[in-house]
Amino acid sequence: MKSHDNGINALGSPRYHAIPVGSGDPCVGRENVLKEIRRALDPSRRGSRLFVLFGMAGVGKTQIALEYANEARKEFEIILWINCTKLVESFHKVAKGLGLVSNSDDEDSAFAKMKTWLLGTSYRWLLVLDGAVDTKLLATIWPVGINGSVLLTSRDSTEIQSLPEERMMVQRLEVLPFDDEAAIDLLKKYLGRAANSWTDHKLEMKIVQAVGGLPLAIRQICRYIVLHALTLEGFLHSYEKITFEIIEQRLSSRKDASISFSSTIEGAIYSLSGNALKLQKLLTFFNPSTTLSPSDIYESLLRRGAQNACLGELNFLQDPSNFSDAQDRLLRLALIARSSMDEALYIHPLVQSIMKRRDSKVENARLFNLVTSLLSSSFPNTWNIVASHQFATWDECHQCILHVGHMIRHFADHRKDGIDIDAFAELILRCTVPGICMSERSTPPQQCLWITLNAISLSYTEMNELDLAEEYGWQAIDVRLNYQSHRIGNSYSNMASIFLRRGLPDAAEEMLKKCPSIKDFTDKDFLDSKNPRFSGDVVLLSRIRLAQNRPKEALELSLAALNVRKKVLGPGLKTCASLYLVASLQHRCGQLPDAEETLLELVSITHNHYTQALFKLSEVCNDIDKRHTRLVSSGGHQVIASPRSMAYRDEAIKSLGSLINNTFLLYDVSEYDYDKLTPWMLW
Repeated sequence: MKSHDNGINALGSPRYHAIPVGSGDPCVGRENVLKEIRRALDPSRRGSRLFVLFGMAGVGKTQIALEYANEARKEFEIILWINCTKLVESFHKVAKGLGLVSNSDDEDSAFAKMKTWLLGTSYRWLLVLDGAVDTKLLATIWPVGINGSVLLTSRDSTEIQSLPEERMMVQRLEVLPFDDEAAIDLLKKYLGRAANSWTDHKLEMKIVQAVGGLPLAIRQICRYIVLHALTLEGFLHSYEKITFEIIEQRLSSRKDASISFSSTIEGAIYSLSGNALKLQKLLTFFNPSTTLSPSDIYESLLRRGAQNACLGELNFLQDPSNFSDAQDRLLRLALIARSSMDEALYIHPLVQSIMKRRDSKVENARLFNLVTSLLSSSFPNTWNIVASHQFATWDECHQCILHVGHMIRHFADHRKDGIDIDAFAELILRCTVPGICMSERSTPPQQCLWITLNAISLSYTEMNELDLAEEYGWQAIDVRLNYQSHRIGNSYSNMASIFLRRGLPDAAEEMLKKCPSIKDFTDKDFLDSKNPRFSGDVVLLSRIRLAQNRPKEALELSLAALNVRKKVLGPGLKTCASLYLVASLQHRCGQLPDAEETLLELVSITHNHYTQALFKLSEVCNDIDKRHTRLVSSGGHQVIASPRSMAYRDEAIKSLGSLINNTFLLYDVSEYDYDKLTPWMLW
């Protein structure tokens, strides 16, 4: 023991801190992480301690470790920093500093002498293993059973589990990129900026989102902006080119940190082969994730698309073992992340960008077409099941939509050489009206233009931009008439809804009767028809009758549509919309107990109409309990209402406040405010 301590005494000081010089920047926004490390590695706690920081390159693991090592100088007599990318050289250097080896000693002997010294010394020591890669080598020199603290950083979240942990207190923590607001705070601190305008805030948001909240990239961007005296707008003008200049710089100002973020990721990618490389390439064209805005790449989507597309290259996605092995390889290199709960994968935008730059334009176009085929095949093909289509399959459609949007942005920003335009156009059409998939693959793309025009018209109708809605609606009708589409009635119905929202119920009814399949229908024909295809038209006619001040006829029609939707769709959005319409008409017609019963049924099954239904319940119950009403104080206001009504209204206002992020709503909120929570028309 004494001979071991002599290595320190030879230095003439009871302390030896071999800590590299950092960047000089403070470790901002990682106070909670540092707090966890302090608690876990507290030298006053008995036994040996291990804390593992893991995460992707550039996320700030080394910066956190440096911050902790420097602040822990008073806690530990000995602090030894080992750069694991130069493991042998680094161990020899600190062993020499401790006086354990000389210049003439073999470098390999440093391992054994260091391990022996750590086992025997009485000094409080901290060993930092930065950038651990070869854990098998580390395991051979691991100081098992000692009384000390080890802080290990690694991109590999799995191989670190192979280290010996006997009699060690172990804690692991994943270091994530910053969310948008934390990243903006970091940007402001590095640039020395105080509070600024909303315009500047939007520019800052674009910058931090461009690099996915990576602290290293943000720090280097700030240095670049200051060095070149750029404005935020000036930086963004050419951010893609500049960003790559930045991330290809060294990871820090330390002399031993010659590896750039870009080369680190490229090195990891270079080590890939087989299915792991195929999966990494495939994910390059899916929507990337940030901490605040994770974008799920569902494993079920990948499996379904690979199966339906019949692409031999992607067969491994259908084999659980092969798919899992490919994921594990990418997870170990921190090239992707995974949620076991959601069974979804995530990829960082900078990793995607490096991947695209690494591959040729021809290869990128091939991959773009591959993902186009996979996503097209992931949409459920229920073209002939009109009634239940949107709700029985919405979850599957929703999995695809964000990724199609990302591909559209890529398509707009890059050259189109080699991209299958027709296949991509069909993918967009499938997404435009979510899940409408063409069963006849031979249909010429130009004949499907009406799908897009109809969708745009419906969107403008929902936005109450009725001039634009009508303009696109007429274009859709013209295209369908030109191609003699058998679904022209769909466009006439959409146009009828526009007229209804304009306050022209008679014109709406006249337009609805142009639909070939129902042009001779009477109200009784609609009531007698059990065809689910007509349920949307029945709802529309019901609302037309209401606007014509014929509420009893409207109620009769809406009940017929509700019965069909319940049977065919179950408790979906359309059914909930019909329940609310029926309850409103029952209220209007004085059928108050029936209206209450309908609304209670709606509240029990819905999330989308929950707040709206609660408000309507407060009105219905107030009318039922009128003889019991009294002056009630609520929200600082005196209102006349029954206690039961006020309970529903309180809950409605509370729910509305949570939805619009305003917890200070008062009781002047109208039915119009609640109606805005749901679509104007659900077909």
